[in-house]
Amino acid sequence: MVVYNPEAGRFRSSRALAGRLLAELRQRIPEVEAAPTEGPRTAGRIAGEWVRRGADLVCVAGGDGTVNEAAEGIAGTAVPLLVLPAGTA
Repeated sequence: MVVYNPEAGRFRSSRALAGRLLAELRQRIPEVEAAPTEGPRTAGRIAGEWVRRGADLVCVAGGDGTVNEAAEGIAGTAVPLLVLPAGTA
């Protein structure tokens, strides 16, 4: 699953980037699902929910805050976190 922050620097400057990212991922992993964050402090909840539903990988795309939240959301599980930097720096 991919959790992404639509307000992260790179996504905000290129609104089509999230769609291109998901299209590329779906060519390789057709069953990939995506969920945008809904505001501050939501990435962890979203990632944790997906892990509880059986996700075997969490991909997070956003800035350092989004990455940190997602990591906290899956902490203590055996599920790996793939980071796709998409912040402003």
